[in-house]
Amino acid sequence: MEELLNKFNINNWRSCCLEIELKLKKELQDGGLVEKYRQEFEEERQQKLKKLKLIFRNEFDIEDVDNQLNAYTKNIKEINQDIQNQINFNLFNFAKNNLKLLFEEYPNTYIFINKVASGDLNQIQISRLLSIFVKVTVDSTNQSNKSNAGNAGEDMVDTMITALGIKEGVGYKKQHKSVGGSNTDFIFPYVEDNINLGVEIYLAVQFSTNDRIRMVSSESKSGAQKYAVIGNGMDVCSKPLDDIGMEHLESMRQDHMLVCFEKELKRKIHLLEKEVAKVNKNGSIPKSRAKNKTKLDYFQKATISFSEFAKILKKRFAD
Repeated sequence: MEELLNKFNINNWRSCCLEIELKLKKELQDGGLVEKYRQEFEEERQQKLKKLKLIFRNEFDIEDVDNQLNAYTKNIKEINQDIQNQINFNLFNFAKNNLKLLFEEYPNTYIFINKVASGDLNQIQISRLLSIFVKVTVDSTNQSNKSNAGNAGEDMVDTMITALGIKEGVGYKKQHKSVGGSNTDFIFPYVEDNINLGVEIYLAVQFSTNDRIRMVSSESKSGAQKYAVIGNGMDVCSKPLDDIGMEHLESMRQDHMLVCFEKELKRKIHLLEKEVAKVNKNGSIPKSRAKNKTKLDYFQKATISFSEFAKILKKRFAD
């Protein structure tokens, strides 16, 4: 790192940037300095999440659970985003104030921070080096955002299940290992790993994109009802139900029920009803009608709201 920084000048800064970035990545990402700084906030974060979960359970209303879950996940995102912002905007200062830690565990970052703070560089050099540092930091927090989204989805479902009075280890189980397949996010009721007999519902949770819906089929096993909870249309998700492609609906409608945000489901059904009713100016039927009718059929008959799903679970598995 020291040799690279010494060569980092107006003439050859481009050739050094990628090498400097690579060295910083190895020490900042994947359990490195970014994670070390994140741990500074973890206890407070867990306390906030615990309080949020308690409020949700105390105010739980099965008739309004769609809106409650929307607010719950939005609050989780805000808690996580506050930490992400502190990492993005203050990691350099954290590093500069913890040189002993850097010297012992992150030698290249130690050299980098000292060089930038030394006063030996001009403003252009400093701005370029800081840009590299920020890029590596933001790349790390962006990856963490994806992980947080997945965790929030599973936490949302788990919180709803417990609010229904369903006991873990009796009425349901998380991360079930099945015979001849990948883990399933939730099963109902509880059975031991590597046993499929007795499972009545397999549930996969996703707060990501189309590809994950395709994975539901590999996660969910035969011989039981299969549900997929998605976050499309919720405040914390960037994608509406419109982004679920026809190929995914085709695979899902064979044996899966979709569970999603009621407001978004109603919007999508209304939109498809309008599309199906369209007629061309010459009176002919649009080519898109058949595809839209298939989508409408799935969203009307094989998709339910969080509230409807909660009632199913409560009736069958609550004490």
